[in-house]
Amino acid sequence: MLCRRNVKLEDLSTLLHLGSSFTNVPDGTAHWTFDGDTNYKRASGDLAITITPAPLSVTAASPSRLYGASNPTFTGTIVGIKNGDNITATYASVATPASPVGTYPIVPTLVDPSSKLGNYTVTINNGTLTVNPAPLTITADNKTKILNAPNPALTPTYSGFVLGQGPGNLTGALTCATTAITTTSVGSYPITCLGQMPSLGVSTFRVEGSAKRLASFLGDATLPAI
Repeated sequence: MLCRRNVKLEDLSTLLHLGSSFTNVPDGTAHWTFDGDTNYKRASGDLAITITPAPLSVTAASPSRLYGASNPTFTGTIVGIKNGDNITATYASVATPASPVGTYPIVPTLVDPSSKLGNYTVTINNGTLTVNPAPLTITADNKTKILNAPNPALTPTYSGFVLGQGPGNLTGALTCATTAITTTSVGSYPITCLGQMPSLGVSTFRVEGSAKRLASFLGDATLPAI
């Protein structure tokens, strides 16, 4: 047979006093007391508190830019901040505008003015800055000549050099040529320029040729539009 007894619920929270609270790693000991009353004895004790670090990760983004350009503003993300801790990050790379084409690490650095990082297990993930070749166009200049006259000197125009560089930063001899000769009939003929490439082992420029034309005309003819 089951016996039921009337149980009176009492709120004893006002009799319990907790000691120090801890929010930072690694740990501490909290002392507690219980005042007791007519129904309960007074008591006290110590309670060991262990706080384990929370995981926190910072990851730099991985942007790209052209050779000769300034670095973009580096950014990233922080995951795992607790209790609104004032933890931020800065991001940096050794790459400069003059750095050759290639990849360079972007390294995050955590900023912790309130000294809260001791409460975290920190993982740092570098990003990658990719420096791509700058576009460089070598364009053959348009030329004209009179029928049966020698071809004029064929010349190029460069567009896209950066950092004060010029044709001297390219290797090889540029040759501009056309299919037209002295006796070629009146008309338009392509001029192409070939033979130069960047001088560095890794291409800092992406060289693009652009063909133009040589117009041959009679001495008393109307010059064709170019």
